[in-house]
Amino acid sequence: MSPVVKFGLLCIFFAGIVEGLVLHGAETQGTSTQQREVNNTTVNSGDIIQIRIDEDPNFVFRGPVNSSGYIDLPYNIGEFKASGLTYSELENALQKKLTESHYRKATVQAIQIQEAAGQVYVYGAVKEPGIILLPPSGYFTIPQILASVKGLTAWSDPKSAYILRYGENGSKERIPIDISVQIMALEDQAPLEVLENGDELYIPGINQGQGSSLLTNDPIEVIVVGQINSPGIVTFAPGEEATFMRTIFKAGGLTKFARSTQVKLIRYAGSDRSVEIINAEEIIEEGYLDKDVPMNSGDMIIVPQKFINF
Repeated sequence: MSPVVKFGLLCIFFAGIVEGLVLHGAETQGTSTQQREVNNTTVNSGDIIQIRIDEDPNFVFRGPVNSSGYIDLPYNIGEFKASGLTYSELENALQKKLTESHYRKATVQAIQIQEAAGQVYVYGAVKEPGIILLPPSGYFTIPQILASVKGLTAWSDPKSAYILRYGENGSKERIPIDISVQIMALEDQAPLEVLENGDELYIPGINQGQGSSLLTNDPIEVIVVGQINSPGIVTFAPGEEATFMRTIFKAGGLTKFARSTQVKLIRYAGSDRSVEIINAEEIIEEGYLDKDVPMNSGDMIIVPQKFINF
């Protein structure tokens, strides 16, 4: 083979190598760009994500980010806050944690398997209120959402429930809904109202007023002292009707030494203190229920002792 032919073959060989390197670099750059785009996506509650460690093929997490924004990692690592971070930030945060406690080196790969369908908010007289993640369908029917919050409380007012729905322009629509009708519609296979991403469902308690709602689900706590059979803190569950008479009953009733016509109700509103005298005898023994008084959390009832003449 002549030197000229050898030189030509060598040129072709090296040209092929150079072309392969260029193509590989382009592929790598494209893959890297695509990876950066994915990693810069924010992790949200409801996302299905996957986490792997290059150095440990047995470490695999694949599951949802819960409604509180956490993932539950293997190896007794426990819950880790994920929502609000980008996938790149999540990788870095996990790498730092794992190298501090479990590994000498941990190259973490976090990817999104499925984007969250959204979430709805349920408040008021339900057993487990809060944020509920939507299923892949992107909506919940009313019966489905009730199952997710473990049902209504015994003090709920299902006929006065309503949905708040927000538009893209910031508008707000209030949709009245009768929960009992929705349950019956399920049995009759009739059309059901659905909750979509961002909707808020309010279910008020009995005697809270038409359309009123429990914006929080904290219990109502009333302090009862003095001539009462079980003095202390009386607690009303979320949605339970809290009144003066019910508070007295929950505290075991008045003692025989109670001055029932001069019971004090002390209430604070900011720095203001008010004292109201309530005739418990009139309400409880004579049945004037229209004079019963609603209780607020933090109220204090003082039952004085009646004068005893010997």
